[in-house]
Amino acid sequence: MVLKGKVMVDLYEDFLTDADVKDIGEYVHSKIGTFVWRPSFAWGDINKGSSNCNSLPMHPDILMYVYKKFKKLYPDLVTLENFRCNFHSWNHFSLLRTHNDGTYHLGATIYLNREEWNVDWGGLFYYLEKDEIKIIKPKYKRAVVTKSGIEHGVTTLNYFAPIRCTLQIFVLLLKLFCQLETIP
Repeated sequence: MVLKGKVMVDLYEDFLTDADVKDIGEYVHSKIGTFVWRPSFAWGDINKGSSNCNSLPMHPDILMYVYKKFKKLYPDLVTLENFRCNFHSWNHFSLLRTHNDGTYHLGATIYLNREEWNVDWGGLFYYLEKDEIKIIKPKYKRAVVTKSGIEHGVTTLNYFAPIRCTLQIFVLLLKLFCQLETIP
């Protein structure tokens, strides 16, 4: 795993092993046809005019493995209570409008597609840095980590692209997490 900068976005290559991706794939395939998937229309405002995505909460064993990797990298931010890990299947014409993950310390995308990603397919991660738009192309096992307040999104996935498969990680703000715990 190589760290390529700790500014607005952290980029990690080979964040997962091939064996990890195989375990994730086996779990995902075991849940096809079940009612544990969550559609993106439940995401609220971010979904208006945006996503066409299915989300699957990760198996506890996979979640723990990924959690431990994030805990090593961000020990002051990540706790088991505020850590979320889901598989996302991004369908054709899906996109994610510009947003800032305001209720999270961190958000991360780990790419699971093995093929070399063609930019014509869309599905490109972007973030805003001052007056510039920075683009990060999906790459197998690459993790892109954003901090709270970073404006970012995903361009539209074209009709001829493969389904874009990712792990999505969210680390909820501890203050907000504590408030949610006290709601009856």
